[in-house]
Amino acid sequence: MFGMCGHDDENEEDNVSEREIEAREDGSQYSLTGVFLPSLGATALTNGSRRQQLRRHIIFPYNRNYRLWNKFLLILVFYTAWICPFEFGFLEKSKGALAVIDNVVNGFFAIDIVLTFFVAYLDKSTYLLVDDHKLIALRYAKSWLILDVIACIPYEVVRSMLPPSLQSYSYLNILRLWRLHRVSAMFARLEKDRNYSYFWVRCCKLTCVTLFSVHAAACFFYFLAGRDDPKDTWLSIVPTTINQDIWGKYVVAVYWSIVTLASVGYGDLHPRDTVQYASNFAHRNQLPARLQEQIFAHLLMRYRADIEGVQQQEIIDSLPKAIQSSIAQYLFFSLIDKVYLFHGVSNDLLFQMVTEMKAEYFPPKEDVILQNEAPTEFYIFVTGAADLIIQNNGLEQIVGEVRQGDVVGEIGVLCYRPQLFTVRTKRLSQILRLNRTTFINLTRSNVGDGTMIINNFLQHLHEIGGPIMEEILAEAEGMLARGKMDLPISLLFAASRGDDIMLNQLLKKGSDPNEPDKNGKTALHIAACKGNDHCVLVLVEHGANPNIKDLEGNSPLWEAIKGGHETVTRILIENGAEITSHDVVDFARLAIEKNNLEIVKEVIQRKGEVTECDSKLTTLLHAAVCEGNTEIVKYLIELGADIDRQDDVGLTARSLAEHQSTKDSPKSSQMIQTIKEEVTMRVTLSCPEKGEGAKKLLFLPDSIEEILHIGAKKFGCSPTKILTTEGAQIDDIDVIRDGDHLVLA
Repeated sequence: MFGMCGHDDENEEDNVSEREIEAREDGSQYSLTGVFLPSLGATALTNGSRRQQLRRHIIFPYNRNYRLWNKFLLILVFYTAWICPFEFGFLEKSKGALAVIDNVVNGFFAIDIVLTFFVAYLDKSTYLLVDDHKLIALRYAKSWLILDVIACIPYEVVRSMLPPSLQSYSYLNILRLWRLHRVSAMFARLEKDRNYSYFWVRCCKLTCVTLFSVHAAACFFYFLAGRDDPKDTWLSIVPTTINQDIWGKYVVAVYWSIVTLASVGYGDLHPRDTVQYASNFAHRNQLPARLQEQIFAHLLMRYRADIEGVQQQEIIDSLPKAIQSSIAQYLFFSLIDKVYLFHGVSNDLLFQMVTEMKAEYFPPKEDVILQNEAPTEFYIFVTGAADLIIQNNGLEQIVGEVRQGDVVGEIGVLCYRPQLFTVRTKRLSQILRLNRTTFINLTRSNVGDGTMIINNFLQHLHEIGGPIMEEILAEAEGMLARGKMDLPISLLFAASRGDDIMLNQLLKKGSDPNEPDKNGKTALHIAACKGNDHCVLVLVEHGANPNIKDLEGNSPLWEAIKGGHETVTRILIENGAEITSHDVVDFARLAIEKNNLEIVKEVIQRKGEVTECDSKLTTLLHAAVCEGNTEIVKYLIELGADIDRQDDVGLTARSLAEHQSTKDSPKSSQMIQTIKEEVTMRVTLSCPEKGEGAKKLLFLPDSIEEILHIGAKKFGCSPTKILTTEGAQIDDIDVIRDGDHLVLA
């Protein structure tokens, strides 16, 4: 069958011809395939073309037929490489067509075991073929005979003969993978064969190894998951897998195997391995039960995040910086904007911070922050809730609750002190985490925003109250006074707190005394508004401009006048603060709008002008009439304000007052009455009965009866009514205006 050789001389020529055929089959005259390298000094035939004569019934290892037989077995090895892991992972036992095919394959390998006892081998010491049956059998028995026999045993038969406790068919079946050594030997031989490209042989080998690894890992994954309750394994993550047939399950397992290989590799063949390691670690170190639960919950959360594809931080980190910023702004900007710590902060700083924040998931009952740990980060809750816990005499006490949009850990970060509370989640929570160093660096580049954050923080502590928060508030204020805060502090913040010591320290460090905020207000504006004379003195001594104006045109002097702070007003005037004629109009109008007569008096006394007008020729009296403030109108008229001065559209204070009176409001009536009381109105009185020259100019009396009485006395007649020049009868004194011509009848 395989060209067995003996001592017959008639077969010698056949052997030579066979070798020539094999040489031609190798495809190259330089190929060494099928040729034994003789030892140094070994004798050889003259023509070098004859091989060593073998005993009868001994097979030459490079016989063409025997090599074809080995190639056929390689095909069966590839089948074994696929079927063994599959049966190991997905089948309890081989049955049906698979059982028949397995036994047929086992039969072929059993035949190969028998043939191996008749195949000569090369003695490495003499480099000659050994054809002794006993030596061949001894060598085979010492090498892999036992493994070959074990791999050929029909284990489904053996399994049926064993007791239930020993029916481990899958474990025995996997021993057939021993046959893979034939594939390894084949690739090793091809790599040394010049007829084949070494590169493509290696690529083919690595491809086969990868495919086998993926297939075997998929089978092992399912084996580990399928032997336990599916609800406790990765099968519960893909619920539909449980109800699928075996091929559907195989496809799902292969998918997870490929994903695992392409992402993290096969460091863990199953997540339960990590859980087991963690469990062993916890038991070995005698960790408390609560801490063990947190460890397992964290591992489960990480695994679920991987399976469900919610590793959002890993995905975000893999994207360009611009896309990261856009995603973070879209997802979290609206939430960060509502956090108390960032109220009033510029959008620029919020945008920078939200880009640096990292999103994480925390399972229930997991500690986010531990009491007294170092303040390295603070957290913002996107979803979920948590308890604030303190330790009292070894007992835990819940002192508060954290909900969506709340921030925790900020006290430790801003005051740089150990964390006050343990923060423990109540349910699944998504949390944004910001590093302290990153936060401080961002706020240092935005001084005004840093001041706003400190203000919000102190205000929050004040609103919470309680002994603990009052202590922290006092500590924070002390740190501010000593300049120990890492956040940048502006002059405006010190002025708003009335802290002249902090102001002096900041100014000595080179702070600009005229630095404005986004509304144009300086520290001097704030100090003057609050009436803090000590802060005002410190600022003007360091060069603060007393006449600087904010975006609304307000100067520090105006702020002091408006607040009624005489001492501050005097200090500002002594240091060069002025009120211009234009300021009189602006400041007085603001005071009129606030209906504050005292401020109006203060402003006018500083400059002494009530006739000034703005660009629209509107006087203070115009403004007072429009506001309907009778007291201010009376005061301005007493100072000589012209009630008949027109603005740019021709309106006078008188006409405005008359227009206001048509509204029938008590306020309007009182105002028009005030104007009439304060202004001496003149009218012309005539009596047609005495001729055209009978006319008198007089001040308007207080009533119609007085006019009739004056007319009777002046003209010597007895009039009963008063008419206009057009003949209309006048019944009410209020309708008479200055300069009217009245006719007695």
